[in-house]
Amino acid sequence: MDIPNTNTKKRRFKHLSIEERSQIQILLKIGKTPSEIFRELTRDRATICREIKRGKVQQLKTNMEYTTMYFPDVGQRIYNENRAKSGDRIKLGQDIKVAAYIDNEILNNKLSPDVVAFKLKTAGFKMTLCTKTIYNYIQLQMLKTRNIDLLLKVKRKNRVKQARENKKIYGKSIEERPTVVADREEIGHWEIDTVIGKKEGQEAVLLTLTERITNKEIIVKIPGKNAESVQSVMIDIRKQWGEKFDQVFKTITADNGSEFAELSSLEKDSTAKIYYAHPYSSWERAINENHNGLIRRFIPKGESLNNCSLELIEFIENWCNNLPRKRLGYSTPNELFELFIQGILFGNAPESRTPFAV
Repeated sequence: MDIPNTNTKKRRFKHLSIEERSQIQILLKIGKTPSEIFRELTRDRATICREIKRGKVQQLKTNMEYTTMYFPDVGQRIYNENRAKSGDRIKLGQDIKVAAYIDNEILNNKLSPDVVAFKLKTAGFKMTLCTKTIYNYIQLQMLKTRNIDLLLKVKRKNRVKQARENKKIYGKSIEERPTVVADREEIGHWEIDTVIGKKEGQEAVLLTLTERITNKEIIVKIPGKNAESVQSVMIDIRKQWGEKFDQVFKTITADNGSEFAELSSLEKDSTAKIYYAHPYSSWERAINENHNGLIRRFIPKGESLNNCSLELIEFIENWCNNLPRKRLGYSTPNELFELFIQGILFGNAPESRTPFAV
Protein backbone atom coordinates (compact mmCIF):
# COMPACT_ATOMS: atom_id res chain seq x y z
CA MET A 1 0.00 0.00 0.00
CA ASP A 2 1.38 3.37 -1.05
CA ILE A 3 1.53 6.12 1.57
CA PRO A 4 0.79 9.53 0.01
CA ASN A 5 2.59 12.70 1.05
CA THR A 6 5.40 10.79 2.74
CA ASN A 7 8.24 12.97 4.03
CA THR A 8 10.75 10.14 4.41
CA LYS A 9 14.00 11.11 2.72
CA LYS A 10 16.43 8.77 1.06
CA ARG A 11 19.51 8.23 3.16
CA ARG A 12 22.50 10.17 1.88
CA PHE A 13 26.25 9.62 2.21
CA LYS A 14 25.88 5.84 2.33
CA HIS A 15 28.91 3.92 1.13
CA LEU A 16 28.62 1.63 -1.88
CA SER A 17 27.81 -1.98 -1.11
CA ILE A 18 29.21 -5.08 -2.84
CA GLU A 19 25.84 -5.51 -4.62
CA GLU A 20 26.06 -2.00 -6.08
CA ARG A 21 29.61 -2.67 -7.20
CA SER A 22 28.40 -5.81 -8.99
CA GLN A 23 25.72 -3.72 -10.73
CA ILE A 24 28.39 -1.27 -11.88
CA GLN A 25 30.33 -4.15 -13.45
CA ILE A 26 27.25 -5.39 -15.29
CA LEU A 27 26.30 -1.93 -16.54
CA LEU A 28 29.85 -1.30 -17.80
CA LYS A 29 29.82 -4.58 -19.70
CA ILE A 30 26.65 -3.62 -21.59
CA GLY A 31 28.20 -0.30 -22.57
CA LYS A 32 26.72 2.12 -20.05
CA THR A 33 28.68 5.31 -19.37
CA PRO A 34 29.38 6.61 -15.84
CA SER A 35 26.73 9.30 -16.37
CA GLU A 36 24.12 6.65 -17.20
CA ILE A 37 25.23 4.43 -14.32
CA PHE A 38 24.91 7.11 -11.63
CA ARG A 39 21.35 7.82 -12.81
CA GLU A 40 20.58 4.11 -12.75
CA LEU A 41 21.88 3.67 -9.20
CA THR A 42 20.74 7.14 -8.02
CA ARG A 43 24.26 7.86 -6.87
CA ASP A 44 26.49 10.89 -7.23
CA ARG A 45 28.43 10.93 -10.51
CA ALA A 46 31.75 11.55 -8.71
CA THR A 47 31.12 8.51 -6.51
CA ILE A 48 30.68 6.25 -9.53
CA CYS A 49 33.76 7.65 -11.30
CA ARG A 50 35.96 7.18 -8.23
CA GLU A 51 34.69 3.64 -7.75
CA ILE A 52 35.39 2.66 -11.36
CA LYS A 53 38.90 4.08 -11.11
CA ARG A 54 39.46 2.28 -7.80
CA GLY A 55 38.35 -1.14 -9.06
CA LYS A 56 40.05 -1.16 -12.48
CA VAL A 57 42.57 -3.91 -13.13
CA GLN A 58 44.85 -4.32 -16.15
CA GLN A 59 44.60 -7.78 -17.73
CA LEU A 60 46.43 -9.59 -20.54
CA LYS A 61 44.11 -11.01 -23.20
CA THR A 62 44.74 -14.12 -25.33
CA ASN A 63 45.96 -11.99 -28.23
CA MET A 64 48.71 -10.66 -25.96
CA GLU A 65 47.01 -7.24 -25.67
CA TYR A 66 46.39 -5.49 -22.38
CA THR A 67 42.93 -4.29 -21.42
CA THR A 68 41.56 -2.53 -18.36
CA MET A 69 38.45 -3.91 -16.68
CA TYR A 70 36.47 -3.08 -13.53
CA PHE A 71 36.08 -5.82 -10.89
CA PRO A 72 33.74 -5.34 -7.91
CA ASP A 73 35.79 -7.53 -5.55
CA VAL A 74 38.88 -5.38 -6.19
CA GLY A 75 36.91 -2.20 -5.44
CA GLN A 76 35.52 -3.77 -2.24
CA ARG A 77 38.97 -4.92 -1.09
CA ILE A 78 40.54 -1.49 -1.59
CA TYR A 79 37.56 0.11 0.15
CA ASN A 80 38.02 -2.17 3.18
CA GLU A 81 41.74 -1.39 3.33
CA ASN A 82 41.10 2.36 3.24
CA ARG A 83 38.47 2.07 5.98
CA ALA A 84 40.91 0.20 8.18
CA LYS A 85 43.42 3.04 7.84
CA SER A 86 40.89 5.79 8.49
CA GLY A 87 40.40 7.59 11.81
CA ASP A 88 42.80 9.29 14.18
CA ARG A 89 46.09 7.56 14.76
CA ILE A 90 47.13 6.82 18.32
CA LYS A 91 49.88 9.37 18.96
CA LEU A 92 51.38 7.49 21.88
CA GLY A 93 52.39 4.55 19.68
CA GLN A 94 54.74 6.86 17.76
CA ASP A 95 57.02 7.61 20.72
CA ILE A 96 57.85 5.02 23.38
CA LYS A 97 59.91 7.57 25.33
CA VAL A 98 56.82 9.70 25.92
CA ALA A 99 54.96 6.71 27.35
CA ALA A 100 57.86 5.93 29.68
CA TYR A 101 58.03 9.58 30.75
CA ILE A 102 54.30 9.67 31.59
CA ASP A 103 54.50 6.43 33.61
CA ASN A 104 57.51 7.68 35.56
CA GLU A 105 55.92 11.02 36.42
CA ILE A 106 52.67 9.41 37.62
CA LEU A 107 53.97 6.24 39.29
CA ASN A 108 57.26 7.48 40.76
CA ASN A 109 56.88 11.25 41.08
CA LYS A 110 53.19 11.02 42.09
CA LEU A 111 52.04 13.69 39.63
CA SER A 112 48.53 13.92 38.22
CA PRO A 113 47.84 13.42 34.48
CA ASP A 114 46.98 17.12 34.21
CA VAL A 115 50.39 18.20 35.54
CA VAL A 116 52.11 15.63 33.31
CA ALA A 117 50.29 17.04 30.27
CA PHE A 118 51.63 20.49 31.15
CA LYS A 119 55.19 19.23 31.74
CA LEU A 120 55.23 17.47 28.35
CA LYS A 121 55.15 20.91 26.72
CA THR A 122 58.41 21.91 28.40
CA ALA A 123 60.18 18.53 28.59
CA GLY A 124 61.68 18.73 25.09
CA PHE A 125 59.41 16.15 23.42
CA LYS A 126 58.06 16.85 19.95
CA MET A 127 54.78 15.18 20.93
CA THR A 128 52.33 16.81 23.34
CA LEU A 129 49.17 15.27 24.81
CA CYS A 130 46.22 16.90 26.51
CA THR A 131 44.94 15.78 29.93
CA LYS A 132 41.92 13.95 28.52
CA THR A 133 44.08 12.01 26.05
CA ILE A 134 46.35 10.77 28.86
CA TYR A 135 43.30 9.65 30.85
CA ASN A 136 42.01 7.86 27.73
CA TYR A 137 45.33 6.02 27.24
CA ILE A 138 45.26 4.92 30.89
CA GLN A 139 41.68 3.70 30.45
CA LEU A 140 42.71 1.76 27.31
CA GLN A 141 45.66 0.26 29.26
CA MET A 142 48.17 1.62 26.79
CA LEU A 143 50.40 2.69 29.69
CA LYS A 144 51.79 0.89 32.72
CA THR A 145 49.73 3.30 34.82
CA ARG A 146 46.30 1.97 35.76
CA ASN A 147 43.20 3.64 37.15
CA ILE A 148 44.04 2.24 40.59
CA ASP A 149 47.21 4.37 40.51
CA LEU A 150 45.14 7.55 40.14
CA LEU A 151 44.15 8.06 43.74
CA LEU A 152 41.50 10.72 43.25
CA LYS A 153 39.86 8.92 40.34
CA VAL A 154 39.17 5.72 42.28
CA LYS A 155 38.19 7.45 45.52
CA ARG A 156 35.56 9.84 44.27
CA LYS A 157 32.07 8.67 45.12
CA ASN A 158 28.72 10.11 46.05
CA ARG A 159 28.17 10.56 49.73
CA VAL A 160 24.85 10.86 51.49
CA LYS A 161 24.76 13.64 54.05
CA GLN A 162 23.66 12.50 57.47
CA ALA A 163 22.32 14.61 60.29
CA ARG A 164 24.66 14.56 63.27
CA GLU A 165 24.76 16.13 66.67
CA ASN A 166 26.56 19.45 66.89
CA LYS A 167 29.96 19.46 68.51
CA LYS A 168 31.32 22.14 70.80
CA ILE A 169 32.71 25.20 68.99
CA TYR A 170 35.90 26.54 70.56
CA GLY A 171 35.88 30.05 69.12
CA LYS A 172 34.49 32.30 66.40
CA SER A 173 32.43 30.56 63.73
CA ILE A 174 33.49 30.58 60.11
CA GLU A 175 30.35 32.62 59.46
CA GLU A 176 32.13 35.57 61.09
CA ARG A 177 35.14 35.25 58.80
CA PRO A 178 35.59 38.24 56.42
CA THR A 179 34.41 37.74 52.86
CA VAL A 180 37.89 38.64 51.60
CA VAL A 181 39.01 35.24 52.90
CA ALA A 182 36.22 33.24 51.27
CA ASP A 183 36.68 35.09 47.96
CA ARG A 184 40.46 34.49 48.02
CA GLU A 185 41.25 38.14 47.44
CA GLU A 186 44.11 38.33 49.91
CA ILE A 187 47.14 36.20 50.75
CA GLY A 188 47.85 35.22 54.34
CA HIS A 189 44.79 33.17 55.21
CA TRP A 190 45.44 29.57 56.27
CA GLU A 191 43.60 26.33 56.94
CA ILE A 192 44.83 23.88 59.56
CA ASP A 193 44.24 20.17 60.20
CA THR A 194 45.90 16.98 61.41
CA VAL A 195 46.75 13.83 59.46
CA ILE A 196 46.67 10.65 61.53
CA GLY A 197 48.31 7.27 60.97
CA LYS A 198 46.95 4.52 63.18
CA LYS A 199 43.85 5.29 65.21
CA GLU A 200 44.74 3.06 68.13
CA GLY A 201 46.91 4.19 71.04
CA GLN A 202 49.12 7.25 71.43
CA GLU A 203 50.34 7.84 67.89
CA ALA A 204 52.27 10.69 66.37
CA VAL A 205 50.32 12.80 63.85
CA LEU A 206 51.10 15.43 61.23
CA LEU A 207 49.98 19.02 61.70
CA THR A 208 49.33 20.66 58.33
CA LEU A 209 48.74 24.32 57.43
CA THR A 210 47.80 25.39 53.90
CA GLU A 211 47.64 28.94 52.56
CA ARG A 212 44.38 29.41 50.64
CA ILE A 213 45.70 31.29 47.56
CA THR A 214 49.30 30.20 47.01
CA ASN A 215 48.72 26.64 48.34
CA LYS A 216 51.88 26.95 50.43
CA GLU A 217 52.06 23.89 52.71
CA ILE A 218 53.58 23.52 56.18
CA ILE A 219 53.87 19.99 57.61
CA VAL A 220 55.08 19.33 61.15
CA LYS A 221 55.23 16.03 63.00
CA ILE A 222 53.81 16.29 66.54
CA PRO A 223 53.82 13.62 69.27
CA GLY A 224 50.06 13.33 69.58
CA LYS A 225 46.67 14.64 68.51
CA ASN A 226 46.19 17.00 71.43
CA ALA A 227 45.91 20.71 72.11
CA GLU A 228 49.32 20.95 73.84
CA SER A 229 51.22 19.63 70.80
CA VAL A 230 49.37 21.95 68.41
CA GLN A 231 49.97 24.99 70.61
CA SER A 232 53.67 24.18 70.89
CA VAL A 233 54.05 24.15 67.11
CA MET A 234 52.09 27.37 66.63
CA ILE A 235 54.23 29.14 69.24
CA ASP A 236 57.35 27.98 67.40
CA ILE A 237 55.95 29.25 64.07
CA ARG A 238 55.14 32.60 65.66
CA LYS A 239 58.69 32.89 67.02
CA GLN A 240 60.11 31.92 63.63
CA TRP A 241 58.31 34.72 61.79
CA GLY A 242 58.66 37.28 64.57
CA GLU A 243 57.15 40.67 63.74
CA LYS A 244 56.06 39.41 60.30
CA PHE A 245 53.82 36.70 61.79
CA ASP A 246 50.69 38.89 61.74
CA GLN A 247 51.25 39.74 58.06
CA VAL A 248 51.85 36.14 57.01
CA PHE A 249 49.18 34.53 59.22
CA LYS A 250 46.19 36.88 59.12
CA THR A 251 43.57 34.19 59.76
CA ILE A 252 43.60 30.46 60.47
CA THR A 253 40.54 28.26 59.92
CA ALA A 254 40.31 24.98 61.85
CA ASP A 255 37.77 22.23 62.40
CA ASN A 256 36.22 21.44 65.78
CA GLY A 257 38.70 18.75 66.79
CA SER A 258 39.77 18.84 70.42
CA GLU A 259 43.40 19.36 69.34
CA PHE A 260 42.43 22.91 68.26
CA ALA A 261 40.62 23.78 71.49
CA GLU A 262 43.36 26.24 72.56
CA LEU A 263 44.12 27.66 69.12
CA SER A 264 42.13 30.84 69.82
CA SER A 265 44.69 31.80 72.46
CA LEU A 266 46.95 32.99 69.62
CA GLU A 267 44.72 36.03 69.33
CA LYS A 268 45.98 37.32 72.70
CA ASP A 269 49.48 38.12 71.48
CA SER A 270 48.85 38.82 67.79
CA THR A 271 46.33 40.25 65.36
CA ALA A 272 45.79 36.83 63.76
CA LYS A 273 42.17 35.68 63.90
CA ILE A 274 41.08 32.09 64.47
CA TYR A 275 37.86 30.72 62.98
CA TYR A 276 36.20 27.31 63.29
CA ALA A 277 34.32 25.54 60.50
CA HIS A 278 30.91 24.03 61.04
CA PRO A 279 30.90 20.51 62.51
CA TYR A 280 31.28 17.73 59.92
CA SER A 281 31.85 20.28 57.12
CA SER A 282 35.26 19.41 55.72
CA TRP A 283 34.44 21.17 52.43
CA GLU A 284 34.77 24.48 54.27
CA ARG A 285 38.50 23.72 54.46
CA ALA A 286 38.74 22.22 50.99
CA ILE A 287 42.26 23.47 50.20
CA ASN A 288 43.75 21.85 53.28
CA GLU A 289 41.75 18.63 52.84
CA ASN A 290 43.00 18.34 49.27
CA HIS A 291 46.60 18.67 50.43
CA ASN A 292 46.05 16.02 53.07
CA GLY A 293 45.07 13.76 50.18
CA LEU A 294 48.40 14.54 48.51
CA ILE A 295 50.21 13.45 51.66
CA ARG A 296 48.36 10.12 51.51
CA ARG A 297 50.18 9.35 48.28
CA PHE A 298 53.29 8.83 50.40
CA ILE A 299 51.79 7.85 53.79
CA PRO A 300 48.70 5.60 53.37
CA LYS A 301 45.96 5.48 55.96
CA GLY A 302 46.64 3.03 58.79
CA GLU A 303 50.41 3.38 58.56
CA SER A 304 52.02 4.37 61.84
CA LEU A 305 53.62 7.81 61.95
CA ASN A 306 55.76 7.05 65.00
CA ASN A 307 58.64 5.85 62.84
CA CYS A 308 58.04 8.36 60.04
CA SER A 309 61.37 10.15 59.54
CA LEU A 310 61.74 13.91 59.48
CA GLU A 311 63.53 13.51 56.13
CA LEU A 312 60.39 11.93 54.61
CA ILE A 313 58.17 14.68 56.02
CA GLU A 314 60.49 17.34 54.63
CA PHE A 315 60.49 15.58 51.25
CA ILE A 316 56.66 15.51 51.17
CA GLU A 317 56.46 19.18 52.14
CA ASN A 318 58.93 20.16 49.40
CA TRP A 319 57.11 17.97 46.89
CA CYS A 320 53.78 19.69 47.64
CA ASN A 321 55.32 23.16 47.49
CA ASN A 322 57.10 22.51 44.18
CA LEU A 323 54.16 20.83 42.45
CA PRO A 324 52.81 22.91 39.50
CA ARG A 325 49.09 23.61 39.90
CA LYS A 326 46.57 24.23 37.16
CA ARG A 327 44.65 26.79 39.21
CA LEU A 328 47.92 28.69 39.71
CA GLY A 329 48.67 28.82 36.00
CA TYR A 330 51.06 25.87 36.53
CA SER A 331 53.21 27.94 38.87
CA THR A 332 54.30 26.27 42.11
CA PRO A 333 53.24 27.29 45.64
CA ASN A 334 56.85 28.12 46.50
CA GLU A 335 57.16 30.51 43.57
CA LEU A 336 54.01 32.45 44.45
CA PHE A 337 54.57 32.44 48.20
CA GLU A 338 58.12 33.75 47.69
CA LEU A 339 56.72 36.71 45.74
CA PHE A 340 54.37 37.39 48.64
CA ILE A 341 57.17 37.26 51.23
CA GLN A 342 59.41 39.52 49.15
CA GLY A 343 56.60 42.05 49.05
CA ILE A 344 56.39 41.98 52.86
CA LEU A 345 60.15 42.18 53.41
CA PHE A 346 60.62 45.10 51.03
CA GLY A 347 57.51 46.89 52.23
CA ASN A 348 55.66 46.91 48.92
CA ALA A 349 53.07 44.20 49.59
CA PRO A 350 49.58 45.35 48.55
CA GLU A 351 47.08 45.88 51.33
CA SER A 352 44.34 43.62 50.01
CA ARG A 353 44.71 42.25 46.50
CA THR A 354 47.29 39.62 45.63
CA PRO A 355 50.56 40.87 44.05
CA PHE A 356 50.09 38.47 41.14
CA ALA A 357 47.27 36.87 39.19
CA VAL A 358 46.25 33.36 40.22
